[in-house]
Amino acid sequence: MAKRTLDAFFKLSTNTPSNSTPKRPKNEEAQPTLKTSPPPQTTPLEEPIPPSTHPSYPIPIANLPTHIQVGLEHATPARAPREQKNQPHLDLLHFQPYIPKETANELFKFLRRELPFYRVQYKARRGDTETQINTPRFTTVFGVDETGIFVEDKNKHKHTKSKSDPNSDLNGDNNNSHDLNLILLDSKTNLQPPKHKYKQTPRPIPPCLDILRRQVEKDTNVKESYNFCLVNYYASGEDSIAFHSDDERFLGVEPNIASLSLGDM
Repeated sequence: MAKRTLDAFFKLSTNTPSNSTPKRPKNEEAQPTLKTSPPPQTTPLEEPIPPSTHPSYPIPIANLPTHIQVGLEHATPARAPREQKNQPHLDLLHFQPYIPKETANELFKFLRRELPFYRVQYKARRGDTETQINTPRFTTVFGVDETGIFVEDKNKHKHTKSKSDPNSDLNGDNNNSHDLNLILLDSKTNLQPPKHKYKQTPRPIPPCLDILRRQVEKDTNVKESYNFCLVNYYASGEDSIAFHSDDERFLGVEPNIASLSLGDM
């Protein structure tokens, strides 16, 4: 079977818009209750962090609340890894668990609510037979293959805020969101790639996932930075993923792959 390219991960189902998110399971719908309000708490509420925006994002993507960031930065890994090196072509570090359960539950709810999930369709060929694949799960992807790299755009002009509205700038951008000042360059030429290079525009990894990337790199001591992030959401017992090898060509010959499971709800 032909290997998927990077673009295949972006091919949306015709029935699912790119900015739609899956509905919550019925057992998690809010249930109205009556209760006595507790006395006011003296602990100050977290100050909301503006969402991140980028021209390639279908929607602004929220940043992690502070309490989840603290849990990830100071409580992972929750347990030391077990090394496995007795398999051919595989060196494995197995953390069980990696993220503490409470933090993992909070992160699961946040990502399900805030990321732009969709169902992917692509065609796979085995010999002369072409098969339409409709993935039985929700997916969203960020990052780029080894031929590209996201860097800070140093030439981007600074916006000037309007005196009458300090939350807006003169060219109409809203200051209630954080613009990721990143552009895509060819990793060999350090020039912007031609428009026809990618059928789907690669998206930089948002801060809410980038914190996971940095944490995993530190705990696994990888020599090269992870540059691609695939997030799968299994909305019900009918969603699944088949046995697979994660050997798409765009990942390179010997890729480092970190797989994180946030459990089920």
